[in-house]
Amino acid sequence: MATNSKLGKNYTGGDTAPENIKLMLDACKKFPPDIAGDEHKLENARIKLNREANPIGSVPLPMSVKGMVKASFNKLIGNHPELFLDKLGERLAFERSGVRLYEAAIAKMLALNESRRMLQQLEHIRREEAEHMEILVLAIKKLGADPTAMTPGADVTGVLGMGLIQVLTDPRTDAPQALTALLNAELIDNAAWELLIELAMGNGQDEMVEQFEKALAQEEEHLSIIKVLLKDYLDIKEDLHAQKASVKEDCYHVMPSPSGGWDVKRENATRVSRHFSNKKDAVSLGREMSKKAGVKLQIHQQEIRH
Repeated sequence: MATNSKLGKNYTGGDTAPENIKLMLDACKKFPPDIAGDEHKLENARIKLNREANPIGSVPLPMSVKGMVKASFNKLIGNHPELFLDKLGERLAFERSGVRLYEAAIAKMLALNESRRMLQQLEHIRREEAEHMEILVLAIKKLGADPTAMTPGADVTGVLGMGLIQVLTDPRTDAPQALTALLNAELIDNAAWELLIELAMGNGQDEMVEQFEKALAQEEEHLSIIKVLLKDYLDIKEDLHAQKASVKEDCYHVMPSPSGGWDVKRENATRVSRHFSNKKDAVSLGREMSKKAGVKLQIHQQEIRH
């Protein structure tokens, strides 16, 4: 497990040449910026540019009559289908980038002669990221839109991902640095899927919600895998308390809702995954989600109080 975290001749810190710190500070006074002003002038310039700039593209119109009718109906009832389409395009772009991130990670780990177990885990995640792409393509098509169109959110996501792919494709980065880049990607992915699920709920897309919940469960597993791999490199040993907390976290609950009906909720989640009017449907989805995530399901007869 070779890493770049080794002691060496690093002279980037000011303490390695303290006599030069004063010289640098004196030079700042002797050679001030060519343009007069301070940080407030820069702030005002940025405000001016933000107000004058055009937006980053637009959400394309649905290409089918079916899509146009759905968009018009959602507008009438107060939803924002254009925002939903933008976020679908954004997730599609991120999942597509995710496939490329893991392809780059696998190539790096092969070059570093990492374990077969690690390579299998990375390939498992890469495969599921590709599956998530297909889920999103079908969702966009279902709304009558074009999955090949670049939405504003997709454009921004491409820029955000540039730093991650640069880390993974840089031949100088080691395994822990690559895993740290993947950790950042998975943290973004998990939060973004949660938001997309809420948008799907708001737009009355129950079938999509079910598909997106499955994708979120897989993304939670991806995050867990990357964290464990990185902990191995950092030589972090989980104590007994952490192990118990981990076991407790990996669980789904089906329980009565305070507002009536039944809720499906993951342990320590900040929100309910799904709400049902009857227990049978809640238990059915709870079993499916827990099986897919490889965790236990607990069915309660009364609301859990924390």
